[in-house]
Amino acid sequence: MIQSLPGPIRRYVWGPLAILIAFSPLVLSQVLQMMTIVILPFSRPLFRRLNTIIAAGVWGYWSWLLQNVAGTKVVVTGDPIPRGEDAIVIANHQSMGDIVVVLCLAAPRARVGHLKWLVKDVIKYVPGVGWGMMFLDCVFLKRNWNRDADTIRRVFSRIADNKLPVWLVSFPEGTRATPAKLAVGKAKEKARGGPSLEHLLRPKHKGFAASIVGLGSHVKAVYTVTIGYHGATPSLVGLIRGDCKEIAMHVKRTPIAELLHKDEAAIAAWMSDEFQRKDKWLAEFSQAHRVPKSAR
Repeated sequence: MIQSLPGPIRRYVWGPLAILIAFSPLVLSQVLQMMTIVILPFSRPLFRRLNTIIAAGVWGYWSWLLQNVAGTKVVVTGDPIPRGEDAIVIANHQSMGDIVVVLCLAAPRARVGHLKWLVKDVIKYVPGVGWGMMFLDCVFLKRNWNRDADTIRRVFSRIADNKLPVWLVSFPEGTRATPAKLAVGKAKEKARGGPSLEHLLRPKHKGFAASIVGLGSHVKAVYTVTIGYHGATPSLVGLIRGDCKEIAMHVKRTPIAELLHKDEAAIAAWMSDEFQRKDKWLAEFSQAHRVPKSAR
């Protein structure tokens, strides 16, 4: 097992090799996705299908790599998640490695190729990665609601009208919860007189509320996913390198019917309650496993 290697060997020998093994298929996938453009004028369904297959191959490979090569144990607790169910997924964000962790949740549930991400608008200008995500109907946000609303409605309408399988994944905190950002967040909450969070940033609800309205009954549930790392929070490279022995994910499944008829204020209140619950889980997890609050 990679984690049994001495630290220096794992970091300076296996580390660069692991990055090559992990990211070489990504480069190949980007080339293949670019090639599918020639199909788009003739058949959008085939274009979409091919890009889904490519994404499933790369993302499924990363999930396998983390658990079988890096040797990281991923433990999922909470509500059972049906295989093949369409859903909205909201997760806490500590590291870029969180993305790979979500892949580990999606892969055995037949949704790893059907992930759609809410991501920053600037990503779409990144050659290869950004263009590939555009081909997969991901949602790019400018963090300006007046400008984002039309984009969100257009993408969600395309997903619902074409009955596309989907896990719509977002990190409602909007950024990684580093110690510095957590301190600023706590100070702001104290000034507002609202409940403070120890391990999470205050979630942004507008994109989530739009997801509920836009996808409607096309999805069956909302999965609230809480990610906890045993030991210090690893970077993406550290995760691939095998620096984290075990990752915990706690999942709460909420039927979409419970949220469909709520207005935006009620949805915001629901999300706030969810993050209070997530924060409590992380506090108990941190105490049990002595997880440092620092993120790398």
